[in-house]
Amino acid sequence: MQEGYSQKIFLVDDDLFSRAIHEQHFRNMGCTRYHSFSTIVEAISRFDEKPDILILDYRTHPERGLKILSAIRKVLPHAYIVFMTGPSGILESLFSLKEGAFAYVIKDKTYPQQLSAVLHQIDLMEKIVYKKP
Repeated sequence: MQEGYSQKIFLVDDDLFSRAIHEQHFRNMGCTRYHSFSTIVEAISRFDEKPDILILDYRTHPERGLKILSAIRKVLPHAYIVFMTGPSGILESLFSLKEGAFAYVIKDKTYPQQLSAVLHQIDLMEKIVYKKP
């Protein structure tokens, strides 16, 4: 990922340690436009900032994961939504992709590389398909 990653990222994860790891990963990527939240309610209260990417821990609100996806799509129809969860979440990944999530990453030892790859794909799409700088 290039220095100065330009997309605005909202991260929602109820695990403080996990959020800290994400934030360090974003800084390492050169991303300066990110905010992290412990609940989806906190993130929703800042949707007026129009995040480009939402990274959501599916297990933070598992009973509402796909309902949250649908609600976000109504408010931020062009945002890229990336779900993440532990290795046992393969079934959720299929459902979330079917319902419109851009990607789903599994929190395992390759997670940082998976997330970087997804963010790189988004960056390429914005530059090539949508002609954004």
